[in-house]
Amino acid sequence: RMLFAAMHSSHHLAVSTEGLTRSFGWGSAAAFQQHDCSELLHILFEALRKASKDKFGAVQSLFQGASVSYIGSEERGVWRGREETFLGLQLQVEGMHSVEEAVK
Repeated sequence: RMLFAAMHSSHHLAVSTEGLTRSFGWGSAAAFQQHDCSELLHILFEALRKASKDKFGAVQSLFQGASVSYIGSEERGVWRGREETFLGLQLQVEGMHSVEEAVK
């Protein structure tokens, strides 16, 4: 919360992320290692869950989405779908003007 509050209220172009990296249990050396975005998301959700004492997944459900994969045959008119939930969405952003354009 502190990082987002600082970002929102600061008149500077950048704010310190030291408090956030400490909350992940990362030392000063770990802060300079490359971390995968998916790993960061997982750690962030876990920290939010613990901080809010969320036992039912309410925090996760705010960011969870679902996609349906279909397979079938036009000749036979048979289609089957399988729904899968996700927390992270991969977007192709190269050549796009905005995230909204990449989602479409």
